[in-house]
Amino acid sequence: MAIRFQGPARPQAVRAAIREVDPDLMIISLSLQGWIDGFTTILWNVVSFVLLLGLIATALATAGIYGAVSFAASERTRDMSIRVALTAARTSTSVR
Repeated sequence: MAIRFQGPARPQAVRAAIREVDPDLMIISLSLQGWIDGFTTILWNVVSFVLLLGLIATALATAGIYGAVSFAASERTRDMSIRVALTAARTSTSVR
């Protein structure tokens, strides 16, 4: 249940009125600004977690690309060494 005040809030009067009706009812006093602050705190926690996951994914993708390029370069180095040993020019692209 929500209660809206015109003018300054009087939570003590509202609590007294509610306790007259049901003394066992739990009453939580929370302003709209307090609710918004709590919600934005939760939202920023989720955003921070997603940002952390994005950074980890970027690091893993970078390591994977580096590994693939490094492997391809190491495989190509052997081919180039054989071509140089057979006196091929470094700029030629085909082996005869």
